[in-house]
Amino acid sequence: ITDENRCAELRKDEHVHWTPVFWATIYGHAECIRVLHELGADIKTGTCDDSGVIGMTPMHYAASQGQAYCIRVLHELGVDILHNSQRYWGYRPLHFAASTGHPECIRVLGTLGADKHVDEATLNRGMSAVHISSWFGHAECIRALHALGADITKKDTVLGHSALHMAAGWGHTECIRVLLALGADINATTNNGYTAVNMAAAHGRAESIRILHFLGADISKNSPIVDAIDKGSMECIHTLVRLGTV
Repeated sequence: ITDENRCAELRKDEHVHWTPVFWATIYGHAECIRVLHELGADIKTGTCDDSGVIGMTPMHYAASQGQAYCIRVLHELGVDILHNSQRYWGYRPLHFAASTGHPECIRVLGTLGADKHVDEATLNRGMSAVHISSWFGHAECIRALHALGADITKKDTVLGHSALHMAAGWGHTECIRVLLALGADINATTNNGYTAVNMAAAHGRAESIRILHFLGADISKNSPIVDAIDKGSMECIHTLVRLGTV
């Protein structure tokens, strides 16, 4: 690439507004990232919509796509591993790795310094990476975050949900088991007094109710059958009745 046409070659495409650095990152071509950087490509700036809101940077994409080596290369070239995405809920790279299920990226980010910020929350929902892994059902990510020192019992800063509430509400039974094995409080309550059993009932997750009961949850606390009735979940209603909640 000559000096004359370098800027044209490195600019964003006309469809998704990605530069070659984004494409190289998504497909895991770390050495291409190095070459593009040497040629003057911007490896730090995120995508930008018409209103000027910054979205995901190449580092965010590396974490979300499971490109652990690209994370290392971008960091080596000076890219911040703690940058918040303005468009996507204030996620940092660690949050993206947690949401898309890439424990190896979590471990790499931890070695690069993200472990010191493992419990920091997203900007709009106040959720930690453990909340996000539990929401999307990534049990191995929960284990990886715990190994970095994450607080399994931490509640979000908006509604007071614990990671266990998220796992129960979305029906991720393996996450429920992992969280409890790692020390989650099975009877923890939200700001409005909801337990994980309440969350399961309110979202029609009968299997979550059964697992929580088997592992020692108080299924009568805060009347989860009312939530099951409000949801119209006959399976949850029958499950709670059989388990003795009324």
